[in-house]
Amino acid sequence: MRDFFHGWRRKTGVVTLVMALAFMGGWLRSLMVQDSFSLPYALLPTLRLVSLEQSLVGLLIEDPTSMLMLQAWESSPPTDQPFYDHPGIEWRLKLFGFGIGDELFDPANGGHVSLWVIPYWSIVITLTLFSAYLLLGNPSSPHPKAAVPTVTVEGP
Repeated sequence: MRDFFHGWRRKTGVVTLVMALAFMGGWLRSLMVQDSFSLPYALLPTLRLVSLEQSLVGLLIEDPTSMLMLQAWESSPPTDQPFYDHPGIEWRLKLFGFGIGDELFDPANGGHVSLWVIPYWSIVITLTLFSAYLLLGNPSSPHPKAAVPTVTVEGP
């Protein structure tokens, strides 16, 4: 079993498989709970990562009029209205669960939110396939064997 984990390919394959399982857990949790993580400081712009409706959503919040003091981690039940149908969001791209959009919540003062949506399925499938390639592919030998010279012996 120790020989299986020699080399960087197998170790990286196991790490990517664990990452795929962690994202799969986030995917399943996003069906029941809406989680969000942000920096707890009043920085402009504020970066926030939200897990909801089988997607990861990155938010870049620019609000020059208020000092946003967001909690670092929040969990709440999911909302009744689907995220993609929110009336205030102007989508520039909305395809196969991916999305890029903007929301103006205070146009007079420059209040603006940029959104990037990445579905969990794209992360989990990519990490799983990459892990399978690394784990199941032919491991490259760290020290290639030197070619043995051929000696022919002629008889009497």
